[in-house]
Amino acid sequence: MSLLKSEVESQDKVGKQDTYWYLYLHKNPSANETIARYLDTGAGGEDRVRRNVLCGDGKRHDLWYVSYDEALSAKQAGKEYHFLVTIFSQKRSGVPRKWIDPNIKRDKQRLKNSVKKGALR
Repeated sequence: MSLLKSEVESQDKVGKQDTYWYLYLHKNPSANETIARYLDTGAGGEDRVRRNVLCGDGKRHDLWYVSYDEALSAKQAGKEYHFLVTIFSQKRSGVPRKWIDPNIKRDKQRLKNSVKKGALR
């Protein structure tokens, strides 16, 4: 599986050049159609779909293979158009695992610290 130049460049920016990115759309047909249009998959778009993949959560999912930038864009589109998108990342030959945005993780930790200090109740 070769990566496009833009995919390599965007993954290098976040220091994850050996990481593959996937979208799971929770069996939502309209979301799948929207993502297919967004990715401009055309007739040959099936090569971006990975079917029945065993993931780190122990379940099998049908996943879209995407770049890092496409994954973030799809997540934002999910918020705007009200459909659930889960991003999975796969390091080298490992299994795809649910990806948690480090910015969200940091915000949650700041909130916990504020509560502990008594700044929030």
